[in-house]
Amino acid sequence: MIEFIPNENIDFKKWDRCIKRSFNGSIFAYSWYLNIVSKKWNALVENDYERVMPLPHSTFAGNDVIVQPKLAGQLGIFSVPTLNEYNVSGFFNSIPDEYKYINLKLNKHNQIQEPFKKEGKKINLDIDLIKSYEKLRELYSDSLKELLETGYRRDFKVITKIPIDAIARFEQKKSPLYNYFHPEELITLQLLIAASINNKMGQICGLYDNNNNLTALAFFVWSHQKATLAFCLFSDKKLQLPAFFFLIDDFIRNNSEKNLILHFEINSNSKLISAFEKIGAKRSESFYLYRNLLPWYLKPFVT
Repeated sequence: MIEFIPNENIDFKKWDRCIKRSFNGSIFAYSWYLNIVSKKWNALVENDYERVMPLPHSTFAGNDVIVQPKLAGQLGIFSVPTLNEYNVSGFFNSIPDEYKYINLKLNKHNQIQEPFKKEGKKINLDIDLIKSYEKLRELYSDSLKELLETGYRRDFKVITKIPIDAIARFEQKKSPLYNYFHPEELITLQLLIAASINNKMGQICGLYDNNNNLTALAFFVWSHQKATLAFCLFSDKKLQLPAFFFLIDDFIRNNSEKNLILHFEINSNSKLISAFEKIGAKRSESFYLYRNLLPWYLKPFVT
């Protein structure tokens, strides 16, 4: 039996136990993570928290909606036993009709059919870090090596365990950080970083140039043998690709020969996709659970 449970009635201990034991569990589905990125999320729960699905609640023009939180990764259904199409459709059909609009990124184990399916705009890449760094480095394409050389020439260095308030060191006029996050979202971001690090499930990295200027910020989170690049921000668009790959390479170097998958998303038209595939990255697409039952005059304002 699948039951809709409002936030105030969720048993967070049972919820987190389910996420921890789920074969497709993710850091993004833990209650403490959801509590930060979605102030009032509700849930669908099957039996005694055997399968669960978070519903990030929001409102739009007076209508209840479910939308992807800005700082959350793939959500959807998380399950201790295996999932099949019947289980998935049962959950999706149990979402209350009061939610007039749904746009929620799903994890790859939620096989969704039309008409509630929408393709994402980015490609997922997963790199298995079980090999040695030397073995992985041998597979780097010329384009990746060239990006690394650009970083070396500029004396890039990656510093981990930097203070959380380093986020504020990006100058407002020069950095896209303040264009990407609203001021209140910056507070949420700092809370999320602090909680993830406190739970030993996150790491913030700063990329500095030869003048000791903070050039890029990357935040990695992990659980269930998967590390995800939650966000990456840059102060110089011209150096965005070298900075991005320098950060990725640094993470690969420091975490190679581990039972760990590095997961990140990249624009579907990026030339780096094939280069990353050469070092063993597995490519997949993200799909969204999508429904738009808003009044006709509101539909043009959402995608």
